[in-house]
Amino acid sequence: MLNRGRRLTPIGASDSHDVSRYIVGQARTYVDLRTTSDPSTVDAKQVAGGILAGRVAVSYGLLTRLTVNSRFAPGDLADADGDTIAVDVRVLGPEWTTASRVALYANGVEVDHADIPHPAPDSPQPAPVKWQGRFTLPRPRHDVHLVAIATGPGVSAPYWPGAKPYQPTSPHFERYVLGATGAVFLDADGNGRFDSAFDYATRLVTDVAKSNDDPAHLAEKLSERLADYDEATAAQAASVLRGRDAARFEETCRRIIDAGPAAVSRGVATYVRQWKQTTH
Repeated sequence: MLNRGRRLTPIGASDSHDVSRYIVGQARTYVDLRTTSDPSTVDAKQVAGGILAGRVAVSYGLLTRLTVNSRFAPGDLADADGDTIAVDVRVLGPEWTTASRVALYANGVEVDHADIPHPAPDSPQPAPVKWQGRFTLPRPRHDVHLVAIATGPGVSAPYWPGAKPYQPTSPHFERYVLGATGAVFLDADGNGRFDSAFDYATRLVTDVAKSNDDPAHLAEKLSERLADYDEATAAQAASVLRGRDAARFEETCRRIIDAGPAAVSRGVATYVRQWKQTTH
């Protein structure tokens, strides 16, 4: 949804229909108010404002914090000075949860990760900080939103058991704990606003189609232009093509998948595959 340009805030909440299976408060939304260190002074308007601004972290046993270029946090529009982007991440949690992996995502695609060492047998990980470190990314050529997600093995002990969710395709289930940040919006192109993958895709498709909307021409030119963007933008370009010409968009996409750069091919192929699953 963020790639589509929809500013949604992630929310963690309990779906507790009874008291024996689904523990109230296991999934939580933490709001970064930034205006006070005294929780007793917080009112509902402040909390609502923080949620609307996207200044949140979603927790299911872990809490993940994200800072970009030493000063920008979830909900912020971050400057992109220099050739690299510094992303600092902290993973927190009580001693009875364990974090095993933390991953960094740009526009929903994993771009880096770290494996968190397991503690010695029968020894808990430290609390509250499970892991902290820095990811360094090359400055992208276009805007992206950044999110960090930490995961670890689930809890089966009776004081905090992870419940089995509804699964329509398989009875197999592995418990896990998770901590996800809200998004930091990186203004990599320096125009003072955040442009979503859909914004870029719409402009590219419109510009290329002005001269010639033949599938072969569109595929060739879009493959060239999309080479400067990520697979999320390529997926959005496929959606724009379908909206413009539903009868010929599959042919255009097939040509892009066959001839385009790897990231472009992945993005378009993913869109086509998911679109077919919703229609057949």
